Amino acid sequence: MRLCFISVALFFIFTNDAIASSKNRVVETPYQWQEYCLHEGEEDPSCVNSKSKNVVMFSNPELIKTLEEINIKYNKIPYLTDIEKYGVQDKWTAKLGFNLDLNEQRRGDCDDYVLSKRKELLKRGFPNSALYVTLVKVDELQEEMHMILIVKLGNKKYILDNINKNIVESKYTSYIPLFHLNPLDGKWYNINSLL
Repeated sequence: MRLCFISVALFFIFTNDAIASSKNRVVETPYQWQEYCLHEGEEDPSCVNSKSKNVVMFSNPELIKTLEEINIKYNKIPYLTDIEKYGVQDKWTAKLGFNLDLNEQRRGDCDDYVLSKRKELLKRGFPNSALYVTLVKVDELQEEMHMILIVKLGNKKYILDNINKNIVESKYTSYIPLFHLNPLDGKWYNINSLL
């Protein structure tokens, strides 16, 4: 199992009481997202446009197969921490995969898996409104956060992340939700459920 953790201190400066009392409220945009949008966001609708149309896709076998293919494809890429890769605690990028120009494998951590999977789903026609970048705790004992991608198809929500090789419906996970990027308005929120 490859765990990836984002330090709470590096993401937001909140006390546990502040997090608990402000569920479903807009929070400050994380600096990691701002940096990602500045350097890679030209193709990302949540970076370029603060509002997205609410396009609803319904779950079907073909879409599930696409989610599974993308999850498996990116989860095969070796894990590498940002400290090892960039020499910094936390950097978000969507550059996982094989770079033909440099003939190298681009490795990364949980945020890199999520943003790379999201980028490919957008290229394959999934609407931005269905893709929620979400920060969770794996369990109550963890201080750090883990990033997952929630894909909303009708009334079903599927989780793609680097810990599980299979996609999972959000109702079957024990992740503890903390924050997500709402693709409809481009803002970050404290949350108390996985949609």
